[in-house]
Amino acid sequence: SFTPVTGGGGTPSLSYAISPTLPTGLSFNTGNGQVSGTPTVTSGTTTYTVTVTDANSGTASNTFQLTVSGPLSATQAIASKALTQNAAATSFTPVTGSGGTAPRSYSIAPTLPTGLSLNTSTGAITGTPTVTSGATTYTVTVTDANSATASNTFSLTVNGGVTATQAIASKVLTANQAVTAFTPVTGGGGSAPLNYSVSPTLPAGLTMNA
Repeated sequence: SFTPVTGGGGTPSLSYAISPTLPTGLSFNTGNGQVSGTPTVTSGTTTYTVTVTDANSGTASNTFQLTVSGPLSATQAIASKALTQNAAATSFTPVTGSGGTAPRSYSIAPTLPTGLSLNTSTGAITGTPTVTSGATTYTVTVTDANSATASNTFSLTVNGGVTATQAIASKVLTANQAVTAFTPVTGGGGSAPLNYSVSPTLPAGLTMNA
């Protein structure tokens, strides 16, 4: 509860009145001027006038502004994410908050794998995971300035580091003779799909399947 206008002076006891009517769900205590309750409708910024009346019908008035924002929500933006151990993660925001009363803050449970962190102001996850982690469901909770909360989940996996294993140490080919396809280095680990590149450029006529 809060008391937007306080009365003083006059002859006790003081009584309070408000105009216009408060949004549905809120009530006004005529004995002490407190506003309390749970608003069930949104309301744009509105100026209210509180009038204080004493035992001899003496009056004094003052105003305050009240806004009722839309309900707070937490939307799953990314259902699942796979990262690779010791590879910097591109910043991503798995759950986005909207509505409510700014500013909004973010928290996560359970704790992210070592090397990753959650920005409590934006909900973005950044960093370089230094440990592997099986698929785990995380809950992100959004809290607004009035302590309203909303939550949603996403799944995060941290795969082991990428490996490159030499399968063929050397190869001799013949000019103008079609090559039987061969894979000199095989990749493993990491997060699928794996892509391949080669340096320097292969001799003319040969290509690598990326």
